[in-house]
Amino acid sequence: MGLLKLDVFNVRNIEYARLEPAPRFNFIYGLNGSGKSALLESIFLVGRARSFRTANLSKVIRFNANEFVVSGDICQGGKKNTTIGIQYNHQQLITRLDQQTVKSKATIAYGFPLQIIHPKSYRILDAGPQIRREFIDWGVFNLSADFLPIWRRFKTALTQRNAALKTRLLNQVRVWNPELAYYGTIVHEYRSNYVYQLKPFFLLACEQLLGTTEIDIKINSGWDSVLTYEQALHKSAEKDLRYGFTGQGPHRGDLSVLIKKKQAKDYVSRGQLKLLVLALSMAQITMLQKSKQQLGCFLADDLTAELDNNSKEKVFQCLDEMKVQVFLTATDKDSFVKGPTVGDHKMFHVEHGVVTEE
Repeated sequence: MGLLKLDVFNVRNIEYARLEPAPRFNFIYGLNGSGKSALLESIFLVGRARSFRTANLSKVIRFNANEFVVSGDICQGGKKNTTIGIQYNHQQLITRLDQQTVKSKATIAYGFPLQIIHPKSYRILDAGPQIRREFIDWGVFNLSADFLPIWRRFKTALTQRNAALKTRLLNQVRVWNPELAYYGTIVHEYRSNYVYQLKPFFLLACEQLLGTTEIDIKINSGWDSVLTYEQALHKSAEKDLRYGFTGQGPHRGDLSVLIKKKQAKDYVSRGQLKLLVLALSMAQITMLQKSKQQLGCFLADDLTAELDNNSKEKVFQCLDEMKVQVFLTATDKDSFVKGPTVGDHKMFHVEHGVVTEE
C-alpha cells in the first residue's frame, strides 16, 4: 500500500501541485514557510480527512481561495487501486472514496492508514495523557476493526452518565453504570492487549535507535486496578455527583514509558526523547506490517532537526528496514546526507508553494 499520485489545490500557500512519489523514500526540502509542511498536511488530509496542524480547516484554505481539494491515488497491493478525495469550502467537508461520497472519516482512515511525526508529536511523552490515549487508540483502531464501535458505545454511555451527573439524577447515573462499565472494560482490554503486542517491537526499535532495552511501557486503566470498573464507578459516585462528571475510566487512561522505573520524560535528554517517540511510531508501523495490515505511508516533518549524524543514520536505517513509503521534510538537502544513496527514492524542492521534482 502506498501513495501513487497526489493532487493538491489551494492548501496553505500551494495553489496547485501534483506529486508522483517514489514507492520508498521521498525527500522534500525547502526554506521555512516554503510549503513543505503544507505538502505533508495534504497527504495527511487524504489519510485522515483532517489536519495535523489545526482543528479549523478554514485555516488550511489558501488566502483568497474559496475551498481546498486534495486527492490521492492509493496502491492497495494486489487489490484494485483506490482514489480518495477531500474537499472543504469553509462550511462543508466532503470525503469521497472512488468517486462515492462517504460520511465516515473512519472509512477513509481504513482506506489509507498513515502515521506522522511532526514537531508537536514529541510532546507525546511530556504533555497530558490525551495525546497518548489517541496514539494507542490509533494503533488499536487500525489493528482491530471491532474497536471503533465499542469505543463509540463507551463514549455514548459516558456522555449519558455525565448528563445525569450534571442534573444530579442519581437513579439515571445508576442506570448507565453497567453499560459504561461493560464497554469501558472492553476498551481497556483492547488497549492492554495492544500494548502487550507492541512492547517487543518498541524494545527492538529502542535497541536500534538508543542502544538500550532497559525501557518499559505500561497502560493505565484510568481507575483503581484492584477494583472492577463497575465497582470503581459505584465507589466514586458521590465524588462524581459533586464534580458533575465521571472521574474514572478509559477516558482517564494513560500510557507510561519508563526507564529504570522512572518516567522517561524526567530521565532523558531532548534528543533522546525524540528518538523514543520515533521508536514508538516505528514500532506501531512494524506491528501493523506483521499483522498484514500494511501501512499506507510514514510522514515526518523536520525529522532530522536536533539529531546528530549518528542518530540520523540510525533513523534512516530503521526506516529503510520497515519497507514502507516514507515522506521526509528538511530545510536543505544536507539533512538527508545520511539517507539512502541508492534505491527507489525521489527528491522534491518546494519554494513559495511550488513543488519541483529534481
